[in-house]
This record gives sequence, structure tokens and C-alpha cells, in this order.
Amino acid sequence: MLMKSYFFGIIIITFSLSSCKDYNPLMPKENIKNLISNLYSPDKSKQGYLYSSKNVYVYKQSYYQDTYYHASFFYDSSMTYYPANEVKLNGNIEAQKYDYNIVTFDGTTNHIWEVTGNSVVPTYSDTILSLNSFKIVSPLPMIDSINKNVGINLSYTSINNTDTIYILANLNKGRSLILDSTYRNYQSIYNASSKINNGTINLPSSFFSCFPSNSFITIQIVAFRYKLKYINNKQYMTTCIVSSTGDYLVK
Repeated sequence: MLMKSYFFGIIIITFSLSSCKDYNPLMPKENIKNLISNLYSPDKSKQGYLYSSKNVYVYKQSYYQDTYYHASFFYDSSMTYYPANEVKLNGNIEAQKYDYNIVTFDGTTNHIWEVTGNSVVPTYSDTILSLNSFKIVSPLPMIDSINKNVGINLSYTSINNTDTIYILANLNKGRSLILDSTYRNYQSIYNASSKINNGTINLPSSFFSCFPSNSFITIQIVAFRYKLKYINNKQYMTTCIVSSTGDYLVK
């Protein structure tokens, strides 16, 4: 088995050609975008995918929402989706393709998957150590604003056992429309960067240069860990994901 851990921002959006310039990323933003686009939508390079994830959406100082999202996908030899007979996560039956059962993300609890197969999908099990959930703490989403000419130092609670994090930001058209109806005509705008994981991320003014003044953006940081399992020379991937999200007014 192969075990790897990666940490980066994640947002499920429709990307366009409108984007900020790279700001000294450890990985080019286009590569980050492609990884993110495939995270919840399997690229079919493997025969099966199992995902467990938790997002902490921070809304002001004392308000936040935990969202759990799990997925299971399997494919036949022509890479056409084919469900297993049954999928369980920590003993709970999962709906295929997506489910929302609550499981623990504390960095010490295992996520145990059990797949009951059929003529196409093999019967197998896999275990992956959960990542600890975390949240953005400063600047406070929906309270503090971002001066695009200055930038920000983005702080978050600790993410254990990783060296690098990835950040993705995009124009939040829904919130921006509250300020100005012309945002209805905007295409998606995004930027991404990679940083050393030390609890604080410096995002300079150049990171925000393509975002319009007086608009809302969504910033999200995600960590994920994955394993590859080989069954009859076919690859099956198991992934654990944690993220934190916040919305900010850009001035």
C-alpha cells in the first residue's frame, strides 16, 4: 500500500480563464486547480474511490458549521460507474455515490471502510487514519475585511503531521450580488497558493490583485491524506479530507 498526505485549499466551483497571477507557490495554481477539480469528481484513473471529509465553515467569531460529506465510486473495465453491493464506513451503511454520516476527525481515529463486492467490484476493506479538523481563526470571516492593497495574515488552528498547506480563493458571486447587481455578469475568478504549515499564512496584496474591490471572496484551506490499494492489478484509492472555509469582504 502507498500512503501519502497532502494539504491544500479546496473549493468546488466552475473555473474560467479569469485568474490572478501565481504568487510564489510551491505548486502552480493551475496544478492545484486540477487536483481540486478531481478531488470530489474522480478522474477515472483508478477503479475505485472512497472519500471521507469534514468542512468547518466559520461564520463570525462564535458561529461555525460542520459539514460531513462522503463518497464512493467504482468502475467496470470500460470505466463506466458500477456500484458495489454495499459500502460501510465505521460500521454505518453508506449511500452510494454520496452520503453525509457523521464520523470523527481527530487525527487518532481510524476510518474503516468495508466494501461488499459483486461480479465487477471486489470485496475488500481499507483503513485510513483520520486527519484532525481545524478552523480559520483570523481574520474573522464576515467580520474582518481584506484590504487588497495590503493583504492578510491568515491564521488557523493546528493541522498535525504535515509540512505544506494549499490555499484557494474565489469570487463569491452570491454574496457579491448583495453589494452590486453587476456581479451577475462576472465569470469565476480564483487564485491559489501553497505555503509552509506553521499556523499562519501570509497572503500579500498581489494574491488579491484580480479580485474586484467591494466584493466578497471565499477562502478555503483543505488537508487530505490518501492510500492506494492494489487488487488484481487495479488501483483503489481511499482518501480522508478536512477543510475550513470563510467569506470575506475585499476592499
